[in-house]
Formats: sequence, structure tokens, C-alpha cells
Amino acid sequence: MIPLVIAPVYNRHDLLDRMLDSIDAPVHRILIVDNGPEPYQCRAVDELATVWRPPFAGIGYGGAINFGISQTAGLPWWLWVSNDVAFHPGFLATVIQRMQTKGPLGIPGGFPWRSINGAALDLVGRVH
Repeated sequence: MIPLVIAPVYNRHDLLDRMLDSIDAPVHRILIVDNGPEPYQCRAVDELATVWRPPFAGIGYGGAINFGISQTAGLPWWLWVSNDVAFHPGFLATVIQRMQTKGPLGIPGGFPWRSINGAALDLVGRVH
């Protein structure tokens, strides 16, 4: 199971909906960080998802990822993904399988998506 999907978004909520629909693996929680000028209203967000809008200004892509991880520091690993990604069927099952490792691991998906586990964060420092 994916402990947390962090989805930073500024605009193109239609692409965010497509990305969310492409998730075909079990997910414990989804955090949508809505940095844009227009509130996210496209999809009926289910009980797994929380939409958070920064109170004063957008915190950017990196800020959204840092926020998601810092608010859930005890999780074993995280997946963050841009709104313009659509996962191929079965792909996330391979990510879950690889993230089960006990050692430090990050799976680079380039800018659009990435995952990292707590052991990798411990190498550089993490607030517990």
C-alpha cells in the first residue's frame, strides 16, 4: 500500500483528475496541495483525500512535497506526483514492491514523480 500520495497542483485540475484516476494500487491517504489561484473543484474527493490550500500564497512544488512529508514524518515512505502524470496499469504495484526494502531508497521518476523512504531521509536528517 502507498502510505501517502502528495499531489502538488497549480492549475489544470482536469489533469489532476486524470492522474488520480490512473492510480490502480491501494493508497492509505492522498494530500492534494492546491497552490493555484482557483480552488480545486473538479473531482468529488473521497475520504482518502485531503485538499489543502496554503493560507496566503502558493508554496510551490517543492514546498508542497516538504509540507506533505513534514506533516506525516512517521510514515515509512512517500510518493509525490505532478498533475500531468498518468500511470500505466500495474506500474504502481512495482513501486510498492521496491519501496518495501529495509535500506535507504528513493526511486527517481524525474521531475514528474518520485518516491522516497524514511531510511533515505534519515541519512540526511529528519524531524521525528
